[in-house]
Amino acid sequence: MTTLKVFAVDMDGTFLDDHKQYDKPRFLRQLATMRQQGIHFVAASGNRLATLHRYLPEVKKEIGFVAENGGYVLDGEKILLTAGMSQEQLAPIFALLPRFPRIITVACCRDEAFCLSSLSETTLNALHPYYVSPARIAAFTEIKEPILKLAIWIPPQDRENLITTLTLPARGKSLRLVDSGNCFTDLLRNDVSKAAGLRHLLQHWQVRDGEVASFGDNSNDVEMLRMTPFSFAPVNAKESAKKAARIIIGNNNDNAVQNTIDYILIGNPL
Repeated sequence: MTTLKVFAVDMDGTFLDDHKQYDKPRFLRQLATMRQQGIHFVAASGNRLATLHRYLPEVKKEIGFVAENGGYVLDGEKILLTAGMSQEQLAPIFALLPRFPRIITVACCRDEAFCLSSLSETTLNALHPYYVSPARIAAFTEIKEPILKLAIWIPPQDRENLITTLTLPARGKSLRLVDSGNCFTDLLRNDVSKAAGLRHLLQHWQVRDGEVASFGDNSNDVEMLRMTPFSFAPVNAKESAKKAARIIIGNNNDNAVQNTIDYILIGNPL
């Protein structure tokens, strides 16, 4: 019988319902049981750390975080990884973005997110709840610190053209484009993913891949779902996540992840 030591859980569309809610009292009870059983909980998300802290304020010092699709990894408040991109890497991307006036781009650094000052307030409001009050700058070249993720909101009619335009220059700079859901595509380093970020935590905790249960609903979860034999996708997940997962569970709007966690915590076989 395999003993699980980590629950690695995507947030949007998986742990959270469509209103960005979850059963908090139930989760706090579950987390207490996890502590008793020596199990870690990891929020593995494309979101920024600040956003994850808003979802999980009571427990932010005692759980693991794989934020920015793997670009920022922490055990509570202990930073294990910041995987930034340089201005030199991003220069050809920044040069191409003005060709797409309908997109919204947010540059995510460790402690701050940045958007162009030319964006209207109406446009900025479209970023909620993912990016609250990003700092305004005239040009992304003004950013002096490493950029962990370039989040690009793309209208559906522009998606194919933009992805085609950016893919080759991104590859040339050892970068990749990742579908992060909700019309966002993220630009990351080639070596950055939720799976790679999670492995930093597993090494830190001395946990094997086979002792992890992972949950995800989107393309950016596929590598994480494939890394463990105990992987779950909600029925509302994209096909890529369903194919990567071992088990399909209920809908994110019906507390499917929390139901599955309870099922595992009381000792049922996987």
